[in-house]
Amino acid sequence: AREAAVDAVEMDDFGRACAIARNVEGVRTIEAGSLPDELPFTGPYQAVYSLDVIEHLREDSAAVKALGGLLSGDGTLFLTVPAYQWMWSYHDEANHHIRRYTRAELCRVVEEAGLQVVYSSYFNTILAPLAIAARFADKFMSVFRAPRSSIGLEMPPAWVNRILAAIFGLERHLAGRVSVPFGLSIVVVAKNR
Repeated sequence: AREAAVDAVEMDDFGRACAIARNVEGVRTIEAGSLPDELPFTGPYQAVYSLDVIEHLREDSAAVKALGGLLSGDGTLFLTVPAYQWMWSYHDEANHHIRRYTRAELCRVVEEAGLQVVYSSYFNTILAPLAIAARFADKFMSVFRAPRSSIGLEMPPAWVNRILAAIFGLERHLAGRVSVPFGLSIVVVAKNR
């Protein structure tokens, strides 16, 4: 398999410094920039990944269009976002989200940006019942002005994290093969028209 060089964008100075300090093999550069108008790269790229980014942006369609503009003629854009506005919680506020999506909404944003959706699916399905229960418990407790839960905001103990990662990893066998109708997140794969 051919290895690829990775160029990355991070708008936050501290986040960029942490990413650079990790010195990950294959990462060529990590530059300052933001979507939709301040990308430091022009492409063309065979693949562009935007993983849990556009839910932070007011101009999501313009951002996707800018990402599509980085693609080579046969390049592929991979997007992930959190699912379902009804799942909105303190977790979203603490992480500076502006919105959550349904699969149809994300596909519409991608198509408005002039790209063609070639695959879309929900994912993080197995852990969804646990997360939904935690979110609703937090909302229920907030009615009684109880302190907000830090579930999902703090790193769990290593052993819990290993179990959750193993459960989440089970879904990799479905990725790209089956479109799952429900999950905590959404993936869309798109190409230029």
